[in-house]
Amino acid sequence: MFSKHKEKGQFHVRLQNNVVVPALGPSRADSCRRNGISSQNSSVRGASVSARRRGVSSSVGTGSRVPREEPEYLDDEEGLYSDVVQNLRWPCRAENRDEANNVSFVIDDEEGEDEDLPPVEWDPENPQMEEGSIFASMSECRNALVTYCIKAERTFKVDKSDTVRYRVHCPTEDCPWRMHASKMRNSTNVQVKVNPFRHTCLESTLRKETISRAKSRWVAEEVKRWVTENHQVGTKELQKKLKEKFKIEVPYMRVFNGNQHAIDSIYGNWQESFKLLYSFKGEVEKTSPGSIVDIDHHSVEYTLRGVTMTKECFRRVFVCFEACRRGFLEGCRPYLAIDATFLTGRFKGQLVAACAVDGHNFVLPVAYGVLEAESEESWTWFLQNLRQVIAHPNGLVIHTYACKGLEVTVDNMFPGVEHRECMRHLAANFGKKFKGKVYADNLWPVSLTCSVKKHNYHMRQLYKNDKVKEYLETYHTKLWARSQFSELSKVDYVHNNIAESFNSTIWKLKGLYLADLLDKIRIEYVHKFLVRAGIAEAKFMGHIIIPSVMNELKQKTRGLEMDMTRCSATTTEVSFLDKEKREWRYPVDLEARTCSCRQWQITGLPCIHALFFITTLSGQAGNILQYVHDYYSVARFKGTYAHALPALEGKQQWDIVDPGFKLCPPVLKRAAGRSRKGRIRPCSEGARLGPRRRKCTRCGGSGHFAKYCDNAVDPAFRECFDAPNDEQNDEQSDEKNEDPMEATNDEQTDDQN
Repeated sequence: MFSKHKEKGQFHVRLQNNVVVPALGPSRADSCRRNGISSQNSSVRGASVSARRRGVSSSVGTGSRVPREEPEYLDDEEGLYSDVVQNLRWPCRAENRDEANNVSFVIDDEEGEDEDLPPVEWDPENPQMEEGSIFASMSECRNALVTYCIKAERTFKVDKSDTVRYRVHCPTEDCPWRMHASKMRNSTNVQVKVNPFRHTCLESTLRKETISRAKSRWVAEEVKRWVTENHQVGTKELQKKLKEKFKIEVPYMRVFNGNQHAIDSIYGNWQESFKLLYSFKGEVEKTSPGSIVDIDHHSVEYTLRGVTMTKECFRRVFVCFEACRRGFLEGCRPYLAIDATFLTGRFKGQLVAACAVDGHNFVLPVAYGVLEAESEESWTWFLQNLRQVIAHPNGLVIHTYACKGLEVTVDNMFPGVEHRECMRHLAANFGKKFKGKVYADNLWPVSLTCSVKKHNYHMRQLYKNDKVKEYLETYHTKLWARSQFSELSKVDYVHNNIAESFNSTIWKLKGLYLADLLDKIRIEYVHKFLVRAGIAEAKFMGHIIIPSVMNELKQKTRGLEMDMTRCSATTTEVSFLDKEKREWRYPVDLEARTCSCRQWQITGLPCIHALFFITTLSGQAGNILQYVHDYYSVARFKGTYAHALPALEGKQQWDIVDPGFKLCPPVLKRAAGRSRKGRIRPCSEGARLGPRRRKCTRCGGSGHFAKYCDNAVDPAFRECFDAPNDEQNDEQSDEKNEDPMEATNDEQTDDQN
């Protein structure tokens, strides 16, 4: 919170406010009214990113339409329970700033310096360099002069510049303007003492030498407010903001270096920031017994002036809070989604996380950490720590992307676990190699159906090409079809959207220093734990099953047109006719909680066939909630968030922990070229994320131009919404199907629901 700057054998205490609420904070001019000290807003309030992931519906590879089969989960408690969230909002933190200012005066009294300094007031947006103007430091005086000259479209030449004096003059001939500033007696403030003449030069230098005076230190001061608001802001955007504000073109590398200086002034020195990792570890383990923060380092040899030396460099870190561990084991389904995303700061490592899902389909991060790279060695280290934390719960499912080294490591560290891979990535890779209508019509249905018979039918259609079988058995050996899932986890996800939801929640934090990154992620979920516990108390009282789950099941009971043949008190045959008047029959057993479609067994929620049977019963037997699995109960949801995450002090208040060596930054390995800030998204991930299939302006269809369109135009086209062509294509595919095992699109949709 406080930093000391040594100037000529004396220490000057500088206060850095830790918390800034932009909507309620003071203006920039007000922030520069100092009482003998230099105050800077140094930290931004942790971004609260609430991501809402939905099922994907887009063209994937072969042109198949990805069904929207995932539930609308993933951290949308603010939208679903806005009244509860509003009541839990914390008040304005203005009193914290007052408290910090009081502390600063106490420290000044302890040091015995700068007790009777005049107040420093100046406008950084329009500084005046008249005689008598006072600034808190020499750097502020230099930056104010640059801003003054840019505003006046003038330039200057430096005659003398050191820690106590600053003397400049106008380089234009016959212009008498000059200025001299120096430190005040017995003070660290700087005063303009000589500025007797005004500029007589008329020519604008805005497009000439003025830009050369806009050094990186001036850029750092100007962009600090923007970087504080959004530390992910890029150099190009900062260039654009500077041009809009000052009408000047600042070179790219100068803005880049200024941005780095601004980040260092806000968050501290990057080289020294790794020492805070052990302080973070000590604070977490002290305030939350049972939590684990494991830091891995390695020795690196280097040669300096012919002498070989070694240093300890950071390599990896693993974080698991006791509240998250107990919440997963006591309230969540045994399902973990593991993924990695790259960091955008100076350390180009990988942020990894193992996320679970509760009964409300909210995301719960069980553990997270930072690895130096995606490799078999690094994933083994992370999963070893994860195994020590959660052991091996019965029916555990681990869902992964195609991460380097992860597929082999999961099987080694969790033998016998149900290992799934993301179907969206499989479809994207499959579409690059195989194209055609047969693949578009069968690839997604084979993954989404819970019926083994339907799965086998669609696989036979795909295996008509021998290369498809060879490809799938070689490159996609993990589970990706629902019919192959076990009935223990009660999770039927074929996408790894849970990990994507966690990434979207913390993506604005990926450029922070590691200690700040780990702490900001904790802050994100401290609030989420509080909100979700409040939701359980305010909305779920008196309920056995989570109300949103019950509402969804009740909604599915509407509009069911089926027939039923009763076999016993708890068994029946539910049948219905498809478009071609074919009868489809599904035996349902309420006592065993089974249906031949297998959706009830896999999800733990009654399928539409079971719901049709249940709603025909009277009395207690017709109550739906008794047929819902315990994973969706309110008691389980409360157990997930029964334990709060630890509350920590600010990093400036952490105890200094000495591990016996100096932890140095990792040895950076950077690829050639400029590093990117965003992930390159394939065209299969939805709208506005890449090239799409062209839409015909003549008929409204996709995949061709109007110039070559021979299709008949629907009369309703352009009158209202564009008529979708999916139903026509589905009906045509149904007419061509002669195999009795092929399900219609309506039936597949019912099974998915």
